[in-house]
Formats: sequence, C-alpha cells, structure tokens
Amino acid sequence: MQHQNSLKNRIFAVAGKPIIHSNSSKIFKKFIAQNKLDAKYIKACGNDAKILLNELIYNDIEGINITAPFKEDFFNLADNYSKEAKFLRATNTMLLNNGGLYAYNSDVFGVYQSLKKNLGKIENQKILVIGAGGAAKAVVYALKKHKCHVYIVNRSAEKAKKLSQQFECNHIDIEDIRKNKIDFHGVVNTLEYPYSLFETESLKNISWLLDANYKNSLYKAFCIENNIKFIDGMGWLTGHALKVFEIFFDIKSSMDFSKINKENEANRKIISLIGMPGSGKTSLGKLLAEQISYKFIDADLLIEKKTNKNISEIFAQDGEEKFREIESEIPHWIAEEFGDKKIILATGGGFPLSAENREWLQNHTFCIYLSAQTPTLAKRLNQNQRPLLQKGSLTENLNNLFQIRRLFYLNSCHLLIENNTNKLNETVSLLVEDFRKSGIL
Repeated sequence: MQHQNSLKNRIFAVAGKPIIHSNSSKIFKKFIAQNKLDAKYIKACGNDAKILLNELIYNDIEGINITAPFKEDFFNLADNYSKEAKFLRATNTMLLNNGGLYAYNSDVFGVYQSLKKNLGKIENQKILVIGAGGAAKAVVYALKKHKCHVYIVNRSAEKAKKLSQQFECNHIDIEDIRKNKIDFHGVVNTLEYPYSLFETESLKNISWLLDANYKNSLYKAFCIENNIKFIDGMGWLTGHALKVFEIFFDIKSSMDFSKINKENEANRKIISLIGMPGSGKTSLGKLLAEQISYKFIDADLLIEKKTNKNISEIFAQDGEEKFREIESEIPHWIAEEFGDKKIILATGGGFPLSAENREWLQNHTFCIYLSAQTPTLAKRLNQNQRPLLQKGSLTENLNNLFQIRRLFYLNSCHLLIENNTNKLNETVSLLVEDFRKSGIL
C-alpha cells in the first residue's frame, strides 16, 4: 500500500514541561483555519531540552514555540538570534530554516501589546515584576523599552538583584512587599500558578495587575474585590502569537482569539498511543494505565480476538489492505465493548494511515505520538515478528517506513513525547505529572 504523497503539510509545535494545559494549539488552529493554511500545530514534551529538540528536528518540525522550563536551554542550542533573544539569552520561538536554528523572543511583543490594549500608555509608571525567570526577563525588557520604572521581586533575592543589574532597574525584598512599604501603579506576575511570594493583600493599593497565567490566577478574585483592573494572561499569549504568525508564515494579523474552543482534549475518556514499531506503545501504555487507573487495550490483541487469527496470519493470508480494513473497526469495537470506561489504547504502527482513523484519533481521543529514532527502534525490535519489516535491512526498512508515516503520525496526535531512552519510568512519570498539573488527574 502506498501512502507517501497523501499528506504534505507543514508542522509546528509548542514545547514545554508541563505542556498539556497550553492553549497555543487552539490559537494556531483558529489562525490556520482562517488563513486557509496547510499546516498543523502540536504540543511536545520531554525531560531534556537537547534531546527533545533533536526529536523535533528528526520529525521535520519547521517552527517551535518554547515555554517553561526550556526558554534558556533552547536559546543555548540555537545558531542565530534576534536582538531581543540575544539580549535576554532566552527564546520562546525558534525557526528551523535550511538546517539552522534561529531564536526569537516574541514574549516582549506579547506583554507590551496586552498592556497597551488594556491600559493605553504605560510610560513612566512604577511597575512591580514578580519572578526572575525567562518570562520575567521579557517583561522587564518590554517595560524598560517603554520608559517604565521597574522593580523586581523574587524568591531568590540574588537572582532578582542580578536581573536588575542586567536591566539597570531596581530590585526589592519580599519583606518590603509584605510590609507594603512601596506603592506601584501596576504588577506583572510571571510565576506559575499556584506559586506566590506574599499575600495578595500586600498589593491592595495598585491600579492594575497582569497575570501571565491564563488558566488559573491567584489574583483575579482579589483584583475584582478591590476594584483593581485585572488583565488576563490570554492577551499576552495572543499578542505573542500574532508575532509568531509573522515569523512562521510571514502573515500579519489582528485576529480576535477571545472565542477559542475551551475543550481540553486530554479530558477525553480514551488516551491513544501511536508511533513506529518499537516506539514503546505497549510497554509505556501498560505502565501509564497502571499509574492513572485506566484500562489498557492493545489494538493488535483486540484484532486477534475478533478475527481468531494472529496478525502475521492476516498479513500472509489476506494482505495489508485487508488488515487495514479490519483495523478500522477498532473504534467501533471499543465503543461496543468498553463504553464510557477510561482506556489507554496502544494502536498498531500503521493505524493512522487511514483518514477515518486519523479523524477518530483527533476528535475522539487524546492522541500521544511516541517518537523514537531508527537506531533506538532497531535495538528494540524482533524483525521476524513484524510483517512489514521482514525482508532486507531492518534499519533501511525502518527509515523508509518512517518517511512514509511521519506526517500521518504528526497529523493524528495532540502531543509528541520523545521516547528514545529506555528510562520508561521517567517518561511515564513525565506524562503523569503533566496530566496532574493540567488538572486532568
């Protein structure tokens, strides 16, 4: 069966840890649809920035957005830099162009556009920035560029001092905030929810507050109760996104993203695992199911149960085309046998080749693509047990199969997770922690 030329679209990703909670993919989906672009945007996670970046390059991802905790790590892996990224030594946008990695920092544009839209002029205001990480650096850069008087507070006073020296602004001790010694026009919080350095009451005299967190905020209710203008982090996210669209697609846009779909696909009853033979779908799926109390289903075993034949027999007697027809019955079998039960489904390597199957993976499951490279796959596989890999060189067969299937995997998944190492427990722990931080578990 030939599938090489049926998909040709461009693929982009957002990388972070955690990442499942991110709304970036929804914003990009709306932008891609309105501009009729042949492109797809996915989420990606891993424990190590360099390994994850290599996996994204291996999958021919054209552009990457980077979120915590990888902004500085990805910057250190880039070849070229925009002036903002170079000064901040942190990137949240990377373009993979002709083998080179070009780093940008569009947070600078996002935070300023959000403040300008909600407040008008902010020049000469006294503003407190909470945090001293990559996001805080972008905030301070934007505020200083527009002549604001900036103060930085952080759990590590030394880190706050170092950042203030880099930007020639001020730092302030946590205790001084708690004692309400200094009044500010406004506050920008860059710490992840639910971390806080002091009680919200310490900020009761401010006029406005921008929280980078767009899912949950420690400050929203407090601001409403005290008649303080609260600025949701979604404005920051969309302001950054508009700049990213210009970088990735050379398209300037003024789109309204206020009505994006709020569904989190990870809340679905079925978690599906896709990927090449040997990528770890069965072994990881079983362990993940055990960790989060889901029922594990192996698609190949389900086929064998329904047909009373093993997979090799079906290929030998009926051919691949017939096998794919049988494989497409899996969604119906799952609905009939398992109903509303929470399950993890380890699919066969070729399951996403069918457009019908890809639609089901995208719209009825939370689909995770386990990505691993050919040398890793070859070490894990028993060639004789794989009907499509039995003839010729295993490595050459795997390379050819990946080139055929790469876009099918990328167009089916919501999340890419690299699974090149044999540290299965670490990969499962990464997923479980991401599910928890995203509010799924």
